[in-house]
Amino acid sequence: MTNPELKNLFKEAITEVLESRPDLIENALLNAMEDIAFVRAIKEGDKKEYASYNELMRVMDKKINDSE
Repeated sequence: MTNPELKNLFKEAITEVLESRPDLIENALLNAMEDIAFVRAIKEGDKKEYASYNELMRVMDKKINDSE
């Protein structure tokens, strides 16, 4: 099998899979978007000061009490 034939066969196989399983593209895009959001959040978090344990617990307690 020549390189162009192999390339064409590979394209056909990918096209067939994507046509029969569009959820694969959707999942891949969603995962990529989540990864980008996580990276952005990490970079943004690196620019700020860390919260103390007491401050974190105070905010969490307030959220819990507000939801009740």
